[in-house]
Amino acid sequence: MATYHGENSRKITKVVVMVISFVVIAAIVISVVVVADGPEKDEPQSTHNNGTIASLEAVCGYTDYKETCKNTLAPVGRGNQSEVTIYFRASVNATLVEMSRAKGISEAGAKEATGNYMERYTLEDCMQLLDLGIDQLNYVLAMVPASDLLTMKSDDVRNSLSAVVSYQQTCIEGLVVAKSKSNFDKDLQKSIELASNSLAIIYEYSDNDDKKGEAKKTRRLLSIAEEDINDEEEDNVGYPTWMSGADRRLLESKDIIVPHAVVAQDGTGQYDTISEALKAYPKNLGGRYIIYVKSGQYRETVTVAKEKTQVFMYGDGPSETVVIGRWKNTTVYRSATFSAVGKGFICKHMGFTSAGYRPDKVALRVQSDQSAFFNCSIDGSIGPLFTVAHRQFYRQCNITGNSHIIRGDSTVVIQNSQIIVKKPVLTKNATITAHARSDRHESTGFVLHNCSIVPDEEFKSERLNFSTYLGEPLANYSRTAVMESMLGDFIHPDGWLKGNGIIGVDSVNFLEYKNRGPGAQTNKRVEWPGHREIKDKDEAMGYSAGRFIQIEKWLTPDVKLPYQAGLYS
Repeated sequence: MATYHGENSRKITKVVVMVISFVVIAAIVISVVVVADGPEKDEPQSTHNNGTIASLEAVCGYTDYKETCKNTLAPVGRGNQSEVTIYFRASVNATLVEMSRAKGISEAGAKEATGNYMERYTLEDCMQLLDLGIDQLNYVLAMVPASDLLTMKSDDVRNSLSAVVSYQQTCIEGLVVAKSKSNFDKDLQKSIELASNSLAIIYEYSDNDDKKGEAKKTRRLLSIAEEDINDEEEDNVGYPTWMSGADRRLLESKDIIVPHAVVAQDGTGQYDTISEALKAYPKNLGGRYIIYVKSGQYRETVTVAKEKTQVFMYGDGPSETVVIGRWKNTTVYRSATFSAVGKGFICKHMGFTSAGYRPDKVALRVQSDQSAFFNCSIDGSIGPLFTVAHRQFYRQCNITGNSHIIRGDSTVVIQNSQIIVKKPVLTKNATITAHARSDRHESTGFVLHNCSIVPDEEFKSERLNFSTYLGEPLANYSRTAVMESMLGDFIHPDGWLKGNGIIGVDSVNFLEYKNRGPGAQTNKRVEWPGHREIKDKDEAMGYSAGRFIQIEKWLTPDVKLPYQAGLYS
């Protein structure tokens, strides 16, 4: 026994010596890295390790508001340097403080605007938008603890911070439209600068396709040949992982789904209105809240509130179950017939319309992260689909309007759908998209993939008397990609329309890839620095559903999926 213990002791001693040796070597390597990234090196340098010490000059050198960055981050550093994650959290915390302050100002202003209802509505909209932004900032701080690596959840972090920027700008847009005299935009300015700086830091100190420019190849591509873009078959298609196995079965099952709530106008359901069914949303629900809306025209304004997450709503078909909304003299933001805010909203076989009301009334407003719409119709005039923020997916949908048909500052993939253009009412121009990306570090953009752009029946005979464009920028960094889609002969040869003045001509990203049809010729397109035809398949992959909304993280090889992860050719 003594011999055994002696030999065992010597073995343990050897192991301890080896471990200590490795620790010493690692410490030497780390010290070299720290020295290399020390304060004497002022050039901005990307890193993927939050433990790396970076100079204040290096971190703030990436931002668009450098003085704000330095003033905010200087107190948290050790001298003029600190760990990148500490700088990042300090920037997000400062944004949170400023957003909370601005929200208080908007609340006070709304209470004082008793004689001007539009001013009050606009400031109340700002209160709601800033509150949603505050939620996202808290979410970011929870996702990135002080000991975490920035690169670990960079897609989610960039999505949340991009939503904060969108909420700020949506507030400002409302103030402009309402001709507000509140000067609230000035109260927002510091929080805008801080949010922008936070985005810049996560952008530079993490791996992401936008920074790389040329997208890396996905680990798994689906090769699916679909001849008919409106084919209702759901074979060889799939779901992201944020849709559970139960969600997948809900979307593809031919069997009867057992809902928690049934809405019907003929008295055969539990509720007469969709809003009543949403009010019955149970607390502490584990899983999806399923609502079946029977055929009928529902004249109500519906909101899936932020606390009502994971709602699955389905109808009897996009022309059978239709939400019409009500007429209200109010702001564009709150004019929507149907609004989806709560995370994880999924909708199937329903229609949403704002037709017959004022031209700028919204049919569907979406700011639900990881939301999906299948076989739905969205019908209106100006801006019928308002995609305010977050990641969204649409498949086999009909989206109809005449100007800014799809607008907002979200990250959207619209696939295998029809974009149906009506005759313009107020101008001689029709525009399909109007993206509103205001910050160059945002992860947002629109992708139309394998879609068909066609005139409606009434517009068909007059289509060549008007100019129809794929899009125009609503902000300097607007981003839209049209890929592998069928473009009708009424698409203007220029393809793209300038925004107000020359907004975004140099800095937008308007991209086209392997489109087909008479309107797909690019030899007469606008000659802007911000427009180009993608030639490289790897770059185009960066705008596929598998990359733009990170589907390579969501796919499982043994599941039938409802969308194309990669390209069709």
